[in-house]
Amino acid sequence: MTGAVRSREFWRVLLLSAVVGIPVSIAALAFVYLFTSGIDLIWYDLPAWLGLDEPPWWLVIVVPTLGGLLVAGTRRLSGDGGHSPLRGFSGGPTRPQYLPSVLLAMLVTLCSGLVLGHEAPLMAIGTGLAVLMMTAAAKQDMNARQAFAIAGAAAALSVLFGNPIVAVVLLLEAMGLGGPQRSLFLFPALLSSGIGYLVFTGIGWFTGFNQPVLAVPDPPQSGPLTFVDVGWTLVLAPAAAAVLLLIRAAAFQLQNRTRRSKPWIVIPIAGLAVALLALCYSWVTGADPRNVLFSGQSAIPGLAGQGMDIGVSVLVALLLCKGLAFAVSLGGGFRGGPIFPSLFLGGLIGMIGAQLLPGISPAAAFYVGMAAATAASLQIPLGSILLVALLGGAVGIQLLPLIICAAVIGSLLRAAADLSPLRAAAADPAPEPPRVLA
Repeated sequence: MTGAVRSREFWRVLLLSAVVGIPVSIAALAFVYLFTSGIDLIWYDLPAWLGLDEPPWWLVIVVPTLGGLLVAGTRRLSGDGGHSPLRGFSGGPTRPQYLPSVLLAMLVTLCSGLVLGHEAPLMAIGTGLAVLMMTAAAKQDMNARQAFAIAGAAAALSVLFGNPIVAVVLLLEAMGLGGPQRSLFLFPALLSSGIGYLVFTGIGWFTGFNQPVLAVPDPPQSGPLTFVDVGWTLVLAPAAAAVLLLIRAAAFQLQNRTRRSKPWIVIPIAGLAVALLALCYSWVTGADPRNVLFSGQSAIPGLAGQGMDIGVSVLVALLLCKGLAFAVSLGGGFRGGPIFPSLFLGGLIGMIGAQLLPGISPAAAFYVGMAAATAASLQIPLGSILLVALLGGAVGIQLLPLIICAAVIGSLLRAAADLSPLRAAAADPAPEPPRVLA
């Protein structure tokens, strides 16, 4: 560590990291506004113009299917639209020349209602812009290039999580960065994300941008922890982790079976399957088909506040349909991230458990489900703990012992699944070679 701090390259990277945070954060914020505006226009404004409260069935079918065709087209560009969402944070820095393909594929995926999150495009923005600015240093030192790319990704993810510390911890833990040179990665990432976060907090005459903070404003009420909460955590956490592991295994099976198929056929069919799952949920429950679509980020607060008022049968139907839609989105060739669908499905499992398990508090069930599901999906226990506690605010801090226990259980089950004979259906796939337009 001392040797890295004394090196001239370290201070060069640290100085540039202080500069890159602000432009990366602004670019990430622009992408967030772009895809949220697209979702509002297609899925909310258009039905309202038609005089409808919900999107008509034909719109639900057409948009994800057409989106699949467009994603297949963008994946023909250099960069293959980015790495598979099944690889989570392990995709590595994005080359600047790949950014058009990556951002187009993910923008279409998100606007089309697929069940994937937007952490992947924000990481691509952060790493791609950072590598572009660090071209000279990258030619001299690969560690410096990686450190600066991570700093850019941390600045971009601070937009997503509304907390620079969570962004840095998630990145460093997910990428397994440490050892004697950990300071080369840690300090630039902290500095870049902290300065980039000034885009939102403001400084002096600059008031900052109004960016929604990732939190549950009205979390389920929680009293003092009880032995019942602790006991049911040992049941609910493995259940939530098992559901996410089954979803991942199904997604890998889908990806492996369609790997040699033509993307312009497979990806639109995957989009159609997600659309049919949304319509099936709506026809069975009478609820809005949009509940099945999207990553679930904006629906987490509503689930926390109203989950106990929704019947168990409706929650189970939503779990089945959205879980299958998540598996199809992960393995069907679309591009995006797995964090928010995992959080939502974990919270959904928790609310089902709160109604079925006698004596457990709704808050404990909700946050235990999210922690176990996220840790099992991403295999980053510390980052999952911080992220779930951040969502809960004061309630999350109160429930921190249960959140830690659930995240450890989820991570252990994921490790056991990766070491099992079924590893081919549960482990991370090999990197896909990028498609280059001839």
